[in-house]
Amino acid sequence: MRHISNENLNFRTRIEIDVSGILERSDTLQKGSAMFKDARHLIENCKGTIGSLGQLIGESLSERTIKPALLVNVKNFAENLRSSLDYCAHALFVKHGRSDRSNPRIYFPYVPIGQNRDEFRRRVRQCIPGLFESRPDIVDLLEEYQWFGTTGRWLPVLAEIANRNKHERLTPQVQRNYALVRITGTLKKGESVDIDLKRIRLGKQSPENAYDASAVTWTDLEFEGTGVSVMSLLRLSLVNVDSIIRRLERS
Repeated sequence: MRHISNENLNFRTRIEIDVSGILERSDTLQKGSAMFKDARHLIENCKGTIGSLGQLIGESLSERTIKPALLVNVKNFAENLRSSLDYCAHALFVKHGRSDRSNPRIYFPYVPIGQNRDEFRRRVRQCIPGLFESRPDIVDLLEEYQWFGTTGRWLPVLAEIANRNKHERLTPQVQRNYALVRITGTLKKGESVDIDLKRIRLGKQSPENAYDASAVTWTDLEFEGTGVSVMSLLRLSLVNVDSIIRRLERS
């Protein structure tokens, strides 16, 4: 009878261990999901404020002065986007990462413009340890959003702006005026028109070259020292961060 009792005890112990592992995995998934949820909350806030931010930029342009409220709102917007990415990095580490350190520093990985794919992958190992070994497919996904990927150079610029706002001062913005030529016209299906972009004639052209060219002035706000449009960067960053969160949640 003792032999049977011991076997029953061992069987029960194995069941308890297995259930414990399932519960631990469930807690991990719930924690990761909560982090993605927090990231989405920040993104939804950005979506709700992008309109008022555009209005502040319009007012600053028309009044030819950079309002302090604009600097503060741009700072909050950029930092919310950056924090969303870091929340995603923490979620990935919880779900797929591993580190011998008790409290590793986790950040969303990116590399400055000029650094290559190999340097990015080294950065992934530093920012989200264990991810490269467990989910190389997610590393490939993150790579698409690097400056050398398929979405443009927005990420390192956003990170630089957010870091500067957080650690130094509100990033100054300057007004720029651009002389542009707007070309309009109507073509029938299958038709084309040749335009010499080095010598564009202004005004209505002849019927055989039916287009109209006019000189216009475009005014915009740029982040000082970057040549990057404030509104263009924030809109593009919002679209891409939203895309990152949605894709990582499904991964």
